[in-house]
Amino acid sequence: MQSSYPSFNGGDVAQNDVPIIATANDAILSKLSASSMGYYDDPFLPHLCKDAVGLTSSSTNTRAGGERRMRHSRGLDHRNEPPSSRSNYPPRRSGQGQPLIRRGSHARVCCIDRSISAFLSLESECHGRSKKQVVVIGAGKDTAYLRYRSGLLSAPPTKSGNSSAVEEEEGIRWYEVDHGSVIQEKRAIFESVPEIKCVLSSSGTQSKDELTPSVFHMISHDLRHPMEELFSTLIQKHSFNVEVPTLFVLECVQMYLPETNSRDILSTITHTCTTPFIALYDPVLLHDSFGKVMHDHLAKAGTVSKHSAISHNRTLLDQIQKLKQCGFDRVVGCDMMDAYDTVLTKEQRRRANSCEMLDEIEEW
Repeated sequence: MQSSYPSFNGGDVAQNDVPIIATANDAILSKLSASSMGYYDDPFLPHLCKDAVGLTSSSTNTRAGGERRMRHSRGLDHRNEPPSSRSNYPPRRSGQGQPLIRRGSHARVCCIDRSISAFLSLESECHGRSKKQVVVIGAGKDTAYLRYRSGLLSAPPTKSGNSSAVEEEEGIRWYEVDHGSVIQEKRAIFESVPEIKCVLSSSGTQSKDELTPSVFHMISHDLRHPMEELFSTLIQKHSFNVEVPTLFVLECVQMYLPETNSRDILSTITHTCTTPFIALYDPVLLHDSFGKVMHDHLAKAGTVSKHSAISHNRTLLDQIQKLKQCGFDRVVGCDMMDAYDTVLTKEQRRRANSCEMLDEIEEW
């Protein structure tokens, strides 16, 4: 019987890896659905979602929303349109088309963006604000760097205002790490879209000569391989400096990894880097019946097993203790209900409420 999973061009992909790699498309399609409804601005999403097929959705589920966002990227801000005008582009109410999913996707973006923005605004005793590194592990089709360069991170401005261009010139380096097939597909998209090429060329991008220093780097690496291998590649080929303050971002990544590999990644980070920071976003399934149903659903989809990190860390306390055991001195965590009230700004919540009503407020 022919597999219903999507195929990936570029890079060798084992059949049992395909479902996990497909989650990158699910994530970006969810974000496109939220952005297309006006929750936040991301003109790059339609390009990265073109022909995307995930485990639960495809680009056709969000095609209408993508068209609306494309109109916005041409200078037509749909937030100023009357509701009757916006209703001409109704998203499908399946998968990413559900209001509850859009609300959650928006909150997820805001939390990660806030972490990045807060880190970049930190003062360092040794380096000031001049040198920092961001490493997005399991980056998928994430657009954070493009939005950062365009001043579109969904986070409060720093005290000095929007100084991204200045910070870039002073030494902010950005690294995206993922499976070779994902990186190859993403690089091809970047090279084929003029708007994206313009953003990258303004900051200096990774040249074909991997030894040439640059600001933005895309690195192929299987996260089940030793983390020391990744650091060796980063240091030798991509000008990574272990003594520079570095933020590692893992957004719904370690949940799919075997627990042993997840701990190897975290422990190697703290043992290798002088000043590491981490922003970790993962589901907490708890031990109730709903958590069991969710775990069984993920297992049936072929994305997790009893060896996966999500199976070993089912509570917030489990996550916190794990990070401490892996060498992080100070760990702060919360669930998304608390994050929605404390991490998201009042303006971000107001904007979300103005986009659409939830069918059942109890769902939220």
